[in-house]
Amino acid sequence: MLQVARFLVKTVSELGYKKPVGTTAYMGRVADLMEKNCTVQTAAEWLNPSAIIEAFESRAARMAVHCGKQLSKFENPEEGFAELVADLVEAAVV
Repeated sequence: MLQVARFLVKTVSELGYKKPVGTTAYMGRVADLMEKNCTVQTAAEWLNPSAIIEAFESRAARMAVHCGKQLSKFENPEEGFAELVADLVEAAVV
């Protein structure tokens, strides 16, 4: 899980100069995803796969950015990973 979390944090940190591809391609829309609020109003709307995907992408983007910001506060990245292990694992699970 921590390897996935490291990859997500690295992807977020490289957004300004490297376009994410593959399973993290959605991170290329991180600014948009950070601003989105869920528009689902009814249980039936959750049957729309794109609504579910958007919700997960938004949550994953928010969590990865949050972890990246928290890690940047540490002088030693390894100390940061040790301190934020619970948040990082949660971000990786999403």
